[in-house]
Amino acid sequence: MSVLIHGGNLKELSAYSGKKISELKDFSSNINPLGPPMGLLDFLNENIKELVLLPEYDSSQVKSFIANLINIDKKRIVPGSGTTEFIHRLPETLKPERVLICGPTYSDYEKACKIRNIESDYIFFNENNCFDSNIGLLEKKIKNYSLVFICNPNNPTGTILSKNILIDLIKKNPQTFFVIDETYLPFEKDFFKTSFAAEDIDNLYVLLSFSKIFTLPGLRLGFMILPSSARPEIYDLPWKVNSVAAGVCSFLNSNMGLTLKFLNETWRFIEDEKNYFINDSILSKYFEFINQNNIYTLARIKNMKSDSGSIFSFLLEKDIVIRDCSNIMGLGTDYIRFSFKTHEENIELKENLIKYSDLIK
Repeated sequence: MSVLIHGGNLKELSAYSGKKISELKDFSSNINPLGPPMGLLDFLNENIKELVLLPEYDSSQVKSFIANLINIDKKRIVPGSGTTEFIHRLPETLKPERVLICGPTYSDYEKACKIRNIESDYIFFNENNCFDSNIGLLEKKIKNYSLVFICNPNNPTGTILSKNILIDLIKKNPQTFFVIDETYLPFEKDFFKTSFAAEDIDNLYVLLSFSKIFTLPGLRLGFMILPSSARPEIYDLPWKVNSVAAGVCSFLNSNMGLTLKFLNETWRFIEDEKNYFINDSILSKYFEFINQNNIYTLARIKNMKSDSGSIFSFLLEKDIVIRDCSNIMGLGTDYIRFSFKTHEENIELKENLIKYSDLIK
């Protein structure tokens, strides 16, 4: 039996298990194992003194980086404390009567609605089809809702929606606001093609984050891309981004060649590690890997009498932490999620998954 803890919450898991945080190999949080781009940590060490100064009033450095990276107007960019900030702000500012959430997915969409007494419902995509989206079903339901949350790629299923089909749906339903959460899209090799950030549509709001792919999640830096018709002053407060996070964006923007090279290295790494798992003949007998293009993969347990909690507990004894998905609405005890780490750590995870399968098959 496992304890149901959000991925990456090692302090709580350490208290539960009695193990030191330093002992745990965390496959539960979706963070780039390659570490930050070359030179970035040295830059941070040299510029830590910037903390004694007030940050930029208008977060110009931050906006310039995103504008240059994805080629959009700076005026449409609002930085914030991670994408979760905007998930909670948008139901408050857009004031929807009813919200539709495409699941199974991240629980904070529902939480953001619940604490504001906004009614929310789920539409669950078919697990028998690897949770691929059913746009036809979404189109039928959408008329009854004034806001739709779509995680793209979805966490934890990894599903990516068809950009052209979804854009058509958004334009056909101008009465409905669409929030597309692209927090993990930078881990996709087709990021620049599949992102909705450059699409300027009145009822479309896009959420982005780069702190996890650059291995600096503690910065809590996310972005919202507004339509040109929106009022940025509602969200874009002064001194919004701390000096350290602004300095990181300045470094990445000034070294754009290095930044793009790092992204390509990450995409190649994910491709290699994905193949290492899904092509293993023994592992594939017991796990079905679903939409494994991202830094994480959802795995369905098959051909053995076990559940996600038992696997979680077994691996924790080996100092390995994965995500037990049994508390994610629309999934259950047949699913685990884990991220790809270094190749050496991935070997250890795979060997222990096989060892577990052999013990209880």
